[in-house]
Amino acid sequence: MEFKVAKKEFEEVIDLVSRYVSRNTTLPVLENIYLKAQEDFVIVRGTDMSKYIEFAFPADVQMEGAMTVNARTLGEFLKTLDDGDLQMEADEGKSMFSLKSNGDTIQIKGIPAGEYVAIPEIDPQQSISLPASYFVEGVKKVEFAVSDRSLTAVLTGILIRLKKEDSKNYLIFAGTDALRLADYRVEIDSDSQPFSVIVPKMNIWELTKAIEFGISKDVEEVKVDITESFVGIEVLLPGNKKIYASSVLIEGNFPDYENENIMPTKFNATIKVAPSGLEKAIKKVVILTKWLNYFVDVKWDVDKVVVSSWETDMGEVKTTLKAIVDGQNIEFGVNGKQILDFLREVEGEIIDLNIVDNERPIILKDPTIPNYTYIVRPLVK
Repeated sequence: MEFKVAKKEFEEVIDLVSRYVSRNTTLPVLENIYLKAQEDFVIVRGTDMSKYIEFAFPADVQMEGAMTVNARTLGEFLKTLDDGDLQMEADEGKSMFSLKSNGDTIQIKGIPAGEYVAIPEIDPQQSISLPASYFVEGVKKVEFAVSDRSLTAVLTGILIRLKKEDSKNYLIFAGTDALRLADYRVEIDSDSQPFSVIVPKMNIWELTKAIEFGISKDVEEVKVDITESFVGIEVLLPGNKKIYASSVLIEGNFPDYENENIMPTKFNATIKVAPSGLEKAIKKVVILTKWLNYFVDVKWDVDKVVVSSWETDMGEVKTTLKAIVDGQNIEFGVNGKQILDFLREVEGEIIDLNIVDNERPIILKDPTIPNYTYIVRPLVK
């Protein structure tokens, strides 16, 4: 194998593909990336066996062939090299990969390409095309509500669902850890049949990185492929380049949350408050209650909200905020950290807290993002 490519372009590819490579594994080949030169293209692949990526780009190929090389080692060497053209060669008989640039010659011991794992071929049962920003924003708006670890697998994944409602198609992203839930939906133009899949949180975050790479290169639209076991993302880049990233799916049923018990639509009170003020108040309170489930007590009067801790061994905090209150005076407790997570995603100058009582879920909305809903369970003192 022998080919030439610009160092800056190649480094970008390796940085992205390396995100998909295993960090701790008993199979050394999974710490490697796969490089294949054929005709006028170079193909770079990475996987940890639960997520996969293939990046194809044009290059000056002098000799076809394939080799795998340690992703971290290659990436570290690339950062030491000056910009310019890189000449890369692989002696497949000796399993040795070489980089040559501006007087530097670097050799890295590799593993034969034949020992690399196969990238699954995805035969989509259905596909949808959508603006690239829709997918990235959907994941960003809900991923913080998903469990990092849970005995229930579906609570470690993000739901992606295509739903037809009132003759419109909505792509829905949702995540939950059973104590809170975030729901973000966008209207899309699609003739696809409704579907529902759950993608592991860590994997879907890497899929978004591939899309963000495309957005940085002025890509406006991506294609999403759905099968029974995989979700795949196709990103067509300028210059005849292509990224295809995929992930296994989580088997199971996502909680049915579109009902009055979990997502109520009728409320006895609504508080309108500035998110910046609420954020500052909660940050003060949780300094004392971080060991008490980040408990924050909320009560209100006609034009103000009082955010406080109860008296603890370390002290007590009470902050009063201006607010617009409509409805019954219902005192309730919440996990302050869960509210702070939502406040980082809002864009407007006012948010709504919609309350049924001190036992039913609380619905938080940013009026500037009507398609975004956040649900938290109240806490009991």
